[in-house]
Amino acid sequence: MSIARRSLAAGLLAAPLFARGARALPPLIFSQVVELSGPAARAGDSWRNGVELAVQEINAAGGVLGRLLQMYTFNSNNGRGAVQRALEGDVFALLGPVTSESARMAAPLVRAAQIVNIVGADAADLTAPDGRLFRTAPGPAVCMPRLAAWLRDDMKARRVSLVWSNTEFGRGGRDILARELPAHGLEVASDHAVVPGPAGYGAEVAAVAKAAPDAAVVYLPEAECVHFLHEAARQALRTPLVGDTTLAAPRVLAQAGTAAEGVRCQLGFVAEAPEVAGFRGRYVAMFKEEPDAAAAKGYTAVGLLAGGATALGRVDRAALADALRGLTLHAGAPGIFLDASWDATGEMERATFMVEVHDGRAAVLRTLSGRG
Repeated sequence: MSIARRSLAAGLLAAPLFARGARALPPLIFSQVVELSGPAARAGDSWRNGVELAVQEINAAGGVLGRLLQMYTFNSNNGRGAVQRALEGDVFALLGPVTSESARMAAPLVRAAQIVNIVGADAADLTAPDGRLFRTAPGPAVCMPRLAAWLRDDMKARRVSLVWSNTEFGRGGRDILARELPAHGLEVASDHAVVPGPAGYGAEVAAVAKAAPDAAVVYLPEAECVHFLHEAARQALRTPLVGDTTLAAPRVLAQAGTAAEGVRCQLGFVAEAPEVAGFRGRYVAMFKEEPDAAAAKGYTAVGLLAGGATALGRVDRAALADALRGLTLHAGAPGIFLDASWDATGEMERATFMVEVHDGRAAVLRTLSGRG
C-alpha cells in the first residue's frame, strides 16, 4: 500500500502500511516523525519513500518475527505535539526525524518514553554511551577520521585549512576533524569559523588563498556551500576544495554548476555506486526517481528495526536498545544494502564514498571504511 505524498504532509498520516491478509499475530507497530513541510520537506519525503520501500519488502517476505510491520507517520514540523502523539500506544520504536534540529526537539520526549529512536540526523552531539538514539548513516565520529586519512594518504596533503559553520551543524564535526588532522600528521594551516549571513564568503576565500594550504575542507550547510563555491570561483581560488556530506550533495551540484567542478567530498550514499545497485533499482522501479541519502537512511532505519527485533527474538521495546548496540547486519538482510554495524553509542560504521565532481556529477574515487 503506497502512502500518498505531499498532500498528506500537514499532520498525522493515519495510514498503516502492511500487506493484506489475516495473520495470527498482531502487527508490529512503529511510528515515524519526519519533516513533511518546510525547508527540509524534500529530505523528509525521500526518507519516507525509503521507509515505505523497506516496509513493503519486509511484509511481502512475512514480516518480522511473524508480525507484519504497521507504521504511522507524523509531521515533525508540527512540533512536540507530533512527537507526543507518535509515542502514544504500543509503539515498538520511533523512526526519524531527518534533521539534527528536529532530532534535538524530539530528544527529551524520546528519553522520557525510554524508546529506541532511529534517526537520519548527522550532528556529532546526538549519540551518547548507553543512549537510545541510533544513526542510519556514519556520523562525524566515523567520517572525520576517514577524511583525515584520505587527505594524508590519497591527496598527500600536509597543510589543511578549515572553513566551517559556527552553528550546531558545524561545531561538532569541525572539532573532531581539528583533532584528527594532527593525529594523522597534518597541520591546520588556517581555521575559519563563519556565521552564515548576507556578508558572503569573500573574506574567507581570500584568507584561504593567503594561507596557501594543500587543501581546504569546507564544512557548511548545503545552501552556504553553494555561496562559498560561487565566491571561490569568482576569486579563482586555486586551493583544492574537499568536503564531507554537503559539499557535493545533489542540491549543491545543481545550484553551484561549474563552480563545483573538481570538488572532492566524502558521501555516505552515492546512487551510482555499484555496491548499492540493487537498492537503487528497486527504489527507481517503485518511485520513478533516483534515491538520495535521505531515502537510503529511511530504508536502513527499517532494516535496523527489523534486524534488532530478529536478534532479540521477541517484541520487547525496553530491551531493543541493548539488542542494537554491537549489532552487525550484512548486505542482503531486510532493509540493508551494505554491511553495517552499530557501537554502544549508536554510531554506525558502514562504507562511505570519496567522490570527485565532473560535469555536475559525483564520480566515486574510492570506497572508504574503518576509522581512518
